[in-house]
Amino acid sequence: MNSISSIIHFKYKNGNLPVIYLTDDKVIPLLPLYYILYLKDHKDLSYTKIYKVARSISLLYDYHRLHLKNKELDEYETKTLITGFVKERSRASILGWEPVQKRTIQQDFYNLRDFSSWCVNNFNVLDFGYQENTFKGMVKEAFKDYIAKNTKLLYHLKKNKGQADTGFFNFSFPTNKVPKAFPYDRIQDLIDKTPSSRDKLILLLLAFGGKRISEITHLFLQDIIPYEGKVRVRMAHPERSHFEWLENNKVIKGTREQFLKQVFNMVPRNQQDKDKYFVGWKGTKFDDEQLAMSELYFICNVEKYLYKLHQDYFGKVRKHYNHHPYYFVNSKNGEPLTLKAMANVFYRACERIGITDFSSHTGLTPHSLRHFYGFYCVDILKLDLMVVQKYLGHVSPLSTQVYANISKKTAHQLLTDANSNNKIDFSNKGEESV
Repeated sequence: MNSISSIIHFKYKNGNLPVIYLTDDKVIPLLPLYYILYLKDHKDLSYTKIYKVARSISLLYDYHRLHLKNKELDEYETKTLITGFVKERSRASILGWEPVQKRTIQQDFYNLRDFSSWCVNNFNVLDFGYQENTFKGMVKEAFKDYIAKNTKLLYHLKKNKGQADTGFFNFSFPTNKVPKAFPYDRIQDLIDKTPSSRDKLILLLLAFGGKRISEITHLFLQDIIPYEGKVRVRMAHPERSHFEWLENNKVIKGTREQFLKQVFNMVPRNQQDKDKYFVGWKGTKFDDEQLAMSELYFICNVEKYLYKLHQDYFGKVRKHYNHHPYYFVNSKNGEPLTLKAMANVFYRACERIGITDFSSHTGLTPHSLRHFYGFYCVDILKLDLMVVQKYLGHVSPLSTQVYANISKKTAHQLLTDANSNNKIDFSNKGEESV
């Protein structure tokens, strides 16, 4: 494969950071470096996701430098840069690249478009010299039309009907799909038919606490706080959130990362190598950004039930293991529950109540329980979207906006209630002759 770029690994904040290195100039280009730091520090993306972004950008460097001879592009060349790059990724006819699948090309495009959006927002702020400013301007202009159409939504690639197999694709932007929530009329059965207290706790935190499955995998035992026959649950950043613990009868204040290192000689699960215990972390807006912590906001008054389940699970299973702080454990060996095992709790529960179709069109994944929470808050409880955004921990209100798609039943009921209070009424007219 012809390439003038490679990915090297730097130590950064007790972890690795993938960085692009241009072998021909023997330099690290600062523009993508700043973007990668932004993804790590502000978006809190995992190493794997950042690596894929860096890989996409490095390939664009290769295409620009090797095929386009690193020249300043004219207007036509800039506009056709993306289609040319996509063609080379799919056909590999020029640079000796391995042809890749449509899904990989989609991800490259998505990564580069977001990088371009960042360049647009920082175009007049970042100045790294003529060569990088030229590259920045090229990327900005090449993606301008795509950004104008849609800066947030997913996209897909498709060939036009009757189009010759040239390797070129057209980019189309579908409307934002409404996420598929777990069926409202099956949620009670899902919980009731689950025999294990631990598994019920997992399902309740997902469906009635609205959390992501990765988030509850990071929970410590200390995050479950019993009080007055109920429980409060604390959600915290797995590395930098504030944490206090006892050591030699003294209260030590630090971060979760420091606590894990000093007490258990462990690193947070989002820093672990890609073994079965690795769990990523998606950016979340916390109630207290300084402490990097939030409280779970439960619906349907489940706090007393959670307390009962916690007492049973702690007494029978969790209290017997103290070699790590994670709340959910394998009942056989006490090891932290893996992400796969957490997901299987959901799938086994579904099978118990006769749900066996998990194909993509059903949308039935553990995340559908979080969608159930979002729709319930908006559709049933009629909560303001800003409130729901806080409950779900969404960084952007656009992520919460998808739950504004109320059900047909609710729409009819709202109209009926509004009409009953309306002074303009044509109901009697329906009985009169025309």
